Amino acid sequence: MRKSVFTLTLTTLLVSACAVFDTPAFQNNYSLYNREALKAERENNWDAAAKRYFLALQNVGWANEGKGVRADFHYKLGRALGATCQFEKSEQNFAYANELNPKMPQTLAELGRLKLSQNKLADALGYFERAVPNLENSTATDPIGVAEILDDYSTALSKSNKATDAASITKRADALRAGNAGKTAAMIKPPYGGQCPAPKS
Repeated sequence: MRKSVFTLTLTTLLVSACAVFDTPAFQNNYSLYNREALKAERENNWDAAAKRYFLALQNVGWANEGKGVRADFHYKLGRALGATCQFEKSEQNFAYANELNPKMPQTLAELGRLKLSQNKLADALGYFERAVPNLENSTATDPIGVAEILDDYSTALSKSNKATDAASITKRADALRAGNAGKTAAMIKPPYGGQCPAPKS
C-alpha cells in the first residue's frame, strides 16, 4: 500500500515537473499553430485553420495559460468550425470564449453572424444587439472589422423587416470606412456555412 502511494506521488510530481519544464515549448507550439491557422485563413482553407486552432488549444491547456488566451483560441476555433458547417461545435466554442472573457464583444458578434448564416434572424439580432454597443472600444484598433460586423447587423435587420434601423446601422458602417480609407479588417470574415465537407458516398 505504501509503495503504491509512493509511486503515485512520485508520478504526479514527475508529470508536474515536466509540465513546468515544457511550458515554453507548449507556448512556442501554440504560437506556431496560430500562425499556420492564420495563413490557412488567408488561403481560404478553413478546415486546415480549424485543425491548427484545435492543436493550438491543446498546447494552451498544457501551458496552463490564463482565461484571456484560452478565450482567444476558443473564439478563433469557433470561427473556423462555423465556416466548415460544424455549427454546434462552433457555437460551443463561442460560448466557452464568452464565458472565459465576457468583455470580448467580438464573440457575440460572431455568434450573430453564425445565426445569420443559418437564417435564424431572431437569434442573430439578439447577439448583434448585445455586441454592437460594446464594440466602440474596437473602432480605434479595428474600424473596418467593426464596419463589417455592422454590415451583417444591417443585413439581419433588413431581413427582419426593420429597414429604418438597418439604414441607420449602414450609415454608421459607411462613416467608419470613410474615416479609415485604405485600412482592412484585422480578422478575415469567416464564410459561415461556405465550406461544408462533401457528403460521403
